[in-house]
Amino acid sequence: MHISGSTGETSVEERFSQGNGFRLYNNACIYTDALEGGVYYLTTRYYHAKGSTQSIPLYIRDSNGAMTPLGIDFAVGSGTGLSDYTGFTSYICIPDGYSFAIYNTTGYNSSIEFDYIILTKVDNPVETATIGANGFTTFASPYPLDLTTANLPSGLKAYTASLDATTLSFSKKDDAAVVAGTGLLLKGAAGESYDIPVAATGATVDGNAFTGVIAATDLKSDAEGNYIFVMKKATDASEALTFLPLTTERDVTVPAGKAYVSVPASAFEDSSNNSRVLRVSFKDDTTGIETIGNAEQEADNATYNLNG
Repeated sequence: MHISGSTGETSVEERFSQGNGFRLYNNACIYTDALEGGVYYLTTRYYHAKGSTQSIPLYIRDSNGAMTPLGIDFAVGSGTGLSDYTGFTSYICIPDGYSFAIYNTTGYNSSIEFDYIILTKVDNPVETATIGANGFTTFASPYPLDLTTANLPSGLKAYTASLDATTLSFSKKDDAAVVAGTGLLLKGAAGESYDIPVAATGATVDGNAFTGVIAATDLKSDAEGNYIFVMKKATDASEALTFLPLTTERDVTVPAGKAYVSVPASAFEDSSNNSRVLRVSFKDDTTGIETIGNAEQEADNATYNLNG
């Protein structure tokens, strides 16, 4: 391990396996050598010197020393003593040539003393998505996903979206891995669960109209006053793929792992389509363009179940 910044070193042979441990002061970090690209699990042993709950953010570090947050914290609860941290279930996705880092950006000197850190490469890491009753679901993962034809499960199709006025067009995505948080529409067998491979890294999809939701998010409209359209969960196979607009009278929590579409209000005000209807086109299928329902009318009596 490498050390950057100010640390406290504790030499207590019977406490630490290598004779000492390191406490990260504010803006200090410890990081590994450059690693082979892949998906890893974290195991570490640490000594908590104080009884308060603490957390330290996890990062990846490139060859120039630039840090990128993983969006995951190393967190410890109250209590003191030596602990083996083996229950960390989040994937650590590391691009080839990057290092893994624990970087104290909390603003305080940590009382967590690290003994060792072990990164174990995961064989066949996956994220599981379950398709709705009508064969569709929106999806977003906190990890990069491998959507290539060779690795995507048989029977599953993944789409990104583009928006032209009030027409939402879906394009099949099967040529590359995508970055964490990419919003997708998935199509498969109704009620079926599919394991999608997790990748070490991915590419951003330019122009994707979907916004992926990694943590449950309360929505009504966005900061620009655009309409937010969310997919309605179908209850049977006969229900069409339907996106409903949120209203000023109703806040909705979009669950983690789903996606929504933001549509400028001007798209409806400047056209004859003033009833807030989205039309949908599957560019890679033969369905053509169709109206998916008068979402405003449906929303009047809708009970929003957005697990779609």
